Amino acid sequence: NGIFQVDGPTLDGGWFDRGDWVVCQAWPHDGEAPGEMVEAAPILVDNIPPVASGVAITPDPATSSDVLTVDITALTDIDGDQVVPLYAWDVDGQPAGEEAALEPDAVARGAQVTVTVTPFDGTDEGAPVTSASVTIGNSAPEFSGVELVYDATLDSYVASGLGWSDPDDDPEGYAYAWANAAGPLAETTGVLAAGLLSSPDTVTVTLTATDGVDDGNAITSDTLDHAPAAEVTPAIAHFGSVDIGCAVDGIVTVDNAGTTNLVISDLTLTETLGSGYLELATTWSFPVQVVPGESLDIAIVYDAFEASESAADLVLTTNAAQPTITVPVMGLAEPADPVTERFFPFEDNQTWAFQLPVLEPPTEILVDGDVETDFVFDPDTNTLNVEDIDPSDGDETIMTYVPVGTVCPDNLAPVVVASLTTTTPGACEPTLVDTADSYDPEGDAFWLDHDFASVPATSLLTGDDVSDDGLTASVLADVDGDYELDIWGVDELGAAGAETTVTFSGLAGLGGGASDPVADAGPDIVATAVADCWMDNYGGLDCMPCVGEPLRLDGSGSTDADGGGLTWEWTTTSPHMELMSHTRSSRPFVHTNPDGDEIAFSPAYLTATFELTVTDCDGAQSTDTVDVELVCTANVLGTATIHQ
Repeated sequence: NGIFQVDGPTLDGGWFDRGDWVVCQAWPHDGEAPGEMVEAAPILVDNIPPVASGVAITPDPATSSDVLTVDITALTDIDGDQVVPLYAWDVDGQPAGEEAALEPDAVARGAQVTVTVTPFDGTDEGAPVTSASVTIGNSAPEFSGVELVYDATLDSYVASGLGWSDPDDDPEGYAYAWANAAGPLAETTGVLAAGLLSSPDTVTVTLTATDGVDDGNAITSDTLDHAPAAEVTPAIAHFGSVDIGCAVDGIVTVDNAGTTNLVISDLTLTETLGSGYLELATTWSFPVQVVPGESLDIAIVYDAFEASESAADLVLTTNAAQPTITVPVMGLAEPADPVTERFFPFEDNQTWAFQLPVLEPPTEILVDGDVETDFVFDPDTNTLNVEDIDPSDGDETIMTYVPVGTVCPDNLAPVVVASLTTTTPGACEPTLVDTADSYDPEGDAFWLDHDFASVPATSLLTGDDVSDDGLTASVLADVDGDYELDIWGVDELGAAGAETTVTFSGLAGLGGGASDPVADAGPDIVATAVADCWMDNYGGLDCMPCVGEPLRLDGSGSTDADGGGLTWEWTTTSPHMELMSHTRSSRPFVHTNPDGDEIAFSPAYLTATFELTVTDCDGAQSTDTVDVELVCTANVLGTATIHQ
């Protein structure tokens, strides 16, 4: 390049690089003086391609789940250029990729894979080098869990794997190894007959994934008890408040949630309060067996023939792990509401018979507006002897008495079981009452109602200030002091249960929070209902009212970043739906189509929007809305006539 001069008849490559011009100049010399210089024609130094060596695929051997990469022993370039390898993957003779790695989805079990590496120095490609062929082997399957259940219809344990995966898409398969408390069992299928086990015993199973070629991972199930298991509901059998004179039945259900026959060897009902009010409705012949998955209903009769508070212990003796199970049974008989009757005597000294059977003599008699106390009541004949009462002819005699509940309701009221969760809440902290164990004896939908039996003198709280979500009642104190809260249940048919009272101390006060609450009225709701209809003469529908099942709104997702207590308030202006339960509940019930509107076509759509306002203890508020839609379809029973 006209820069460096190197003496000697040879020039080492270290002096020049690709792209340099090299000229040789020579002088003859006879030992005494040089001759004339001769210069050769310049030559341009050309590029020498790079060289790759030692190309191989890793891993080897490989499976269909492996990522294949290339191992190159050396990439060299005599010009000192940086060498980049160029890849060409081949699977079963077909091009498969040009990246440094070959992903598992590009190959399958049994495929023949090679890779060709061509070195490139930025100017020229060197000679390509191809690896030895690698045969793709099988990938072992995997799974993530074991489900072991008792199947009562088969009287067997059934095992199944969860989360199967196999890179080769082989069908799901397992090897089974069963064991009981004594050790391994001989069964090798996914079903173990319960008759092969003694009782009580335990059972486990180990599943090993297999695709017919290789075994994958193995997982052992949880241990199951091979024994009967008695689950009794309700935990407290409560008849609620019953009118005097009514006899009502209640059911205690015993479920065999175990895996062998539940044997009930004895069953007693012993009254601990009262005498002869509570008794078993069935005479049992022991032992009684309940097969797995089945249940036994125990009927109890409460004869509320007089005012009483009754209690009893229902004791079951079984072969379950807990051999003796005691269920408290409770009942309360109360007088019905007083009845007032008016009598108009036709003559003096007349004996009147009451229109309704009575339990107690009249509590008050008014003659000409004056209270009379001199009379004789005969409970055997249900009559009042008025010999000692001397009303003038035509005077009105008004009598008030408490009748026997001769028309007994066929619907039992819900039972509230309540206990304090928060006994001494701090300022701006709600008192929580656990009502999760409350129930309706007949399984009807029900909600809670509440009122305060007593509050501090300056408190303004009422039952409307209590919220509940079906599991927990919540109330924020407005002044410091002691509170007594009555809680009772009301079912969808209107039956109200007995009150349960909880007592707590509360602290008032602002939380001092800086953040507003966030109201969350829950997702929109679409419900369905069916109305019985007939086609009229004009092609229209003549329908019964379309009423859906009670729905429940859900504002329990509302939050307050300050951590204080919240209160809820729901409103709606829709004529098609109304709130059945407390408007201050976080999860109130909604009655769809309360006015019983008929549908004119099918389907009909009745909609309503409910607005939720939540208030934190600092007084800050937030609102949200939820849309509720009732889709009512016609069940056409026939064709109406014009006469209908």
